[in-house]
Amino acid sequence: MPTISLFRWPSSWRSRLRAGRRALAAAAHGAARDYLATALELLPESAWEDDFRLAFDLRLDLARCQHLGGDIEAADALADDLLAHAEAHAEIAAAAALR
Repeated sequence: MPTISLFRWPSSWRSRLRAGRRALAAAAHGAARDYLATALELLPESAWEDDFRLAFDLRLDLARCQHLGGDIEAADALADDLLAHAEAHAEIAAAAALR
């Protein structure tokens, strides 16, 4: 299967990411979780290599929403993924703070 550049993805993941971040800023954690989870589902596995910041921040935002919504298991799973990919101390600290 050919690799799709992050910049050539369908706009649906981008719109869900924007909506999720707006909902998170408005403290609508349930809606934010739904939008961000959908955006993550649409993100290809190559996102870690193609755009690390996007891949990390999307997962971090989603993990925060899951934690605030009481889904600690899902938040912990994302925290594990974030810690496995963290490249800087600030990223490690952000992921560890979810625990």
